[in-house]
Parts: sequence; structure tokens; C-alpha cells
Amino acid sequence: MRVRSRNALGNSASSDPVLFRIGAQLSSPTGLTADWSGTQTTLTWVASSADSPEMAPTDYVLEAGTAPGLADAGTIIVGEETSFSTDVPYGVYYVRLRAMNDRKDSNPIEDLVVAPPGTAEAPLELSSGGEGSTVTLSWTPPAGSEAPAGYLTEAGSDPGLSDIATILVGNVTTFSTEAPPGTYFVRVRAINALGPGLPSNEVIVQK
Repeated sequence: MRVRSRNALGNSASSDPVLFRIGAQLSSPTGLTADWSGTQTTLTWVASSADSPEMAPTDYVLEAGTAPGLADAGTIIVGEETSFSTDVPYGVYYVRLRAMNDRKDSNPIEDLVVAPPGTAEAPLELSSGGEGSTVTLSWTPPAGSEAPAGYLTEAGSDPGLSDIATILVGNVTTFSTEAPPGTYFVRVRAINALGPGLPSNEVIVQK
């Protein structure tokens, strides 16, 4: 759950999200990590603890999405194993894990960012400015990597989303555009031969 305030000009930025549950829940697994061999990743984790047989998990569920909290890239039930290997198409994925049995499930663990080797590193120090309806974004190129082919700016209605706009801006580190009144969650990605890379820090733009 999150809350926004609203007036005649639109909605504010959202509050921090709060997770709450009703009823008993299993303990969450811990220690999710990803190791790579070429394009194959092996995810491993530590099993959930259980105080009684009815609180023991019978399955672990992996969720992968293209933005934090989403599962649009896939949901996989892996049984009682504590590892899972798969080939991963190029992209940046947000992966989380929960335990479950036939009556309960756990809270998901915090998202792990999974990206194949060679993924462009994240741009640094994204900031925003501008007057009136103009938005000016500035950032620093990724540290220690070759010059990117360009940058992709993303704007969404909530953190991590890009449902409002994605704009390819070329190999520049400053970009200006006009924006209607509203609240925007904005980030930038560098692009290399493999495609868009890891996202920069996210800034909130309010107009």
C-alpha cells in the first residue's frame, strides 16, 4: 500500500510502500544470489526456517520482472530445491523469491537485480532541473566502461516504471524536454551493443 496527496494540479509523489498481510505466513528464504556462466545464471538461496511441520515450505516460487516488484518476465515454481539454473535473454531483471505450501506463503525477499555479463553499467548522479514546464536531466557516464552508443530516458507513474515515456537521446549527458503537470519517476540507462543497461538512480520530477 502507498498513499498520494492530490489537488487541482494532480497527484503528489507516493509515500514509501508498506507491505501488510492477513493471517499466518511462512518464513521467507534468505541469501538470494546469482552466479553466471556465459548466458546461464544459477540462482541460490538459503531455505526458510520452520517451527512446525505446517510452517515448512513445500515449494519456492521465483518471480522475475522488468521493473521492481513486477513478475511480467516469468513466475516459476521450483519445488523444495534451493537453487535454479536457466539461460537468460539479454535484459535487466528484478528477481524475488517466496516460500509456500498448500496453505500459506511467505513475504517475498527484496528484489535482486539480475543482468547478464556485458550489460552496460548504470549512469551516475542523475539530477533534474528546469523551470516552468521544462525538465532538464543531467547525469555522469558509467564509471570505468567504454563510451555508450547512447542513453535511454524512462519516465513512469510509479518507481521503476516506464509507462509514461521512453526516449532515446543519443550519446549526451544532458537532455531537456517539455512535460505536462504531473509527478514523474525518471531514470536513465546507457546503451551498448547488447542493448539498454542497468538503470541510474531514480529522480522524482514534479511539474
